[in-house]
Amino acid sequence: MEALGKRDAEIRAALSADEQRLAGLQQQVTRERAELEEAQRALAGAQVRTEEMLRAQRAELADIERRRKSGELGAEEKRAKDLEARIKALENEAQEADRRAAELRAAQKAAQDEINRLRTETRKIVLEGFPAIPGEEPRELYTAQRGRRKQGQQGR
Repeated sequence: MEALGKRDAEIRAALSADEQRLAGLQQQVTRERAELEEAQRALAGAQVRTEEMLRAQRAELADIERRRKSGELGAEEKRAKDLEARIKALENEAQEADRRAAELRAAQKAAQDEINRLRTETRKIVLEGFPAIPGEEPRELYTAQRGRRKQGQQGR
C-alpha cells in the first residue's frame, strides 16, 4: 500500500509538471501572438512609410531625369544614385520584416501544436504485477503509461 501511495504521488507530480508545462506553453503562445501582432503592425507601418517614400523619391527621380535631359547634371545624378540606394535599403528592410513575421508565425504554430499534443495526451494505469509473497519485497502493482485521449474524454 505504501508503494502504491508513493507511485500515486509520483503520477500526480508528473501530471502537475505536465500541467505547468502546458500553462507555460500557453503563456509562450500568448507572448508570441503579441510579438507577431506587433511585428505585423510594424511591418504595415514600414510598408506605408516605404510606399510614401518611394512615391516621393520617384517624383524626385522624375524631376532629376527632367533636369538631366534639360542639361542640369552633376550633383543631381549623385543624388539620384543616393535615392536609389535608399530605396533598395528600404526594400531590404521590408523583406526582413516579412521574414521575421514569418518566423513568428512558424513559432506560434509550433507552440500551438505542442499545446494541442499535450491536451490530447493522457496516462492510464495498468496492472503490472501481483502482491508480494510473504517474506519477499513487495512489487509495484500498477504503472502509468502515456496514451492518447479519446474524442470527448474529460479529465487529466
